[in-house]
Amino acid sequence: MPAYNGIPVSSLNKRLTISISIIVLFAFTALVYFQYYDYSDAVNFKFNWKSAPNIDQIHKKTAKLLYGPIVAHEDSVEKHLKIPIEVMWEGLYIHGLEILEKSWENGDYAEAGSQIRTFSQLYTLLNDRRELQPLLRSLPNYSKIKDLVEKLERKIYPWINHKFHSLKNIRKSWRGRGLILTTGHKHFHYALHAIITLRKVMKFKLPIEVFYNGEDDIKDYMKEILDRIPEVSVIDISKYFNTPMEGWHSKPFAMLASSFAEVILIDADVLFLQNPNVMFDFNGYRETGTVFFHDRTIVNVNMPNGLKWFKTWMKDPTEVGRNTRFWKHISDHEMESGAVVYDKRRTYLALLAACWMNAKGNREIALQDIWGDKEMFWMTAEMIRVPYFFVPVYGGTIGYLDSDSYVCGGLYHGDEKEQPLWWNNGVLINKAYHMDRFLNFTHHTIDHTGNVTWKWEDENNPYCLMPQNPDKEIRELSLSEKMKAEKLVELFKLVYQVGVVENDWNKVLKKVGY
Repeated sequence: MPAYNGIPVSSLNKRLTISISIIVLFAFTALVYFQYYDYSDAVNFKFNWKSAPNIDQIHKKTAKLLYGPIVAHEDSVEKHLKIPIEVMWEGLYIHGLEILEKSWENGDYAEAGSQIRTFSQLYTLLNDRRELQPLLRSLPNYSKIKDLVEKLERKIYPWINHKFHSLKNIRKSWRGRGLILTTGHKHFHYALHAIITLRKVMKFKLPIEVFYNGEDDIKDYMKEILDRIPEVSVIDISKYFNTPMEGWHSKPFAMLASSFAEVILIDADVLFLQNPNVMFDFNGYRETGTVFFHDRTIVNVNMPNGLKWFKTWMKDPTEVGRNTRFWKHISDHEMESGAVVYDKRRTYLALLAACWMNAKGNREIALQDIWGDKEMFWMTAEMIRVPYFFVPVYGGTIGYLDSDSYVCGGLYHGDEKEQPLWWNNGVLINKAYHMDRFLNFTHHTIDHTGNVTWKWEDENNPYCLMPQNPDKEIRELSLSEKMKAEKLVELFKLVYQVGVVENDWNKVLKKVGY
């Protein structure tokens, strides 16, 4: 083998290649520094923000690097703005240091969103993008980033430091797939009915976790009943996070605390006509790790200032956000959170942000202009600029045809192929008034355009929908679907009459095989 001074030529070539690579890397880094740094102080470098991009531009470019162009809507100037990863890194680092010195003023969602984006992007670069680590490790301040990110986590999400102590520990606790729901004693019979129908009618076999909020939220006998159903766990969410929770707003916290890595969240009164597992196979889920469903199209009924408020802190949404009815002011409501799916391994930072918006002190501000928890899921995905997926069509109805040929019943959602999947409000015509008046399930319809006609519910009637093209968009349920729906009604009558009225829960469980 050829050699020079006893060293093989092949070895010399390798050394030369490595040396050249190091020189090129240092030269490129130096170029970046001279462009964006002020070296007037020979000891303490100062980032030259006059020539550097601003933090919003850095957030967009970092999101584009991490997730692709769909999450970074750019104007004509920004599209041609080139920001090296070294500058993104240093810009996020400096902004992170500034965040530690700031106090967030209640109501300033623009500042809060900027802080959460910086934390989320630094956390992702540090922990989730292995292919970037060789480059990032070569940059100044890499050794300081871990400590900075830990401090930012404690500042932005202080309620984590209770049971889990850190986001890292929360992530370590997740395994497999499952379904969760939240309930209290008032909705216990709906929750039990939902679980029985999932097991006995839909043949859903994945484990189920039922979350309640504190000892006063559910009776001991209710926990005992749920514990008797195989693969069902009952969990007190109040012991997991150090923040007061109430009602709907515990839902994202339950998803975060759940032991499942891939989790389906449903409301207690949600019922299915297919096995919920099908949502894990949606193309949108594979691409983004989320499944969101659109609410019905409603304009100027309540919360008319929601868009105005949203634009105070989200001035430039992603492409998905810009195409929502909410952004176009076609509907004051966008999302229905009766069923939500997350692959937490990919979307945990968006879910964490949803918890932040639902936390006490933050939710009260949002609730002045949006309804409940439901919009907070997609809005926080927008906040941190990550991909998310809406099933394309809008909320419809499932039930019966009235005398005007409207479809009347529960708020209904189809799958990706528009086949009947789930609806909320259970099997009753209006559960707020009558527990013995049941829907007759014969038809379903969906909203494709946002240009539809609704009849509002009253004491004796559910919501009714007339789609834009009724001849094509009103469909009859198949015989199999009708039979499943009849079984759901039959099981609710059992749960309510024998369980609630007669208080014989043992008989209920025995009747269904438990």
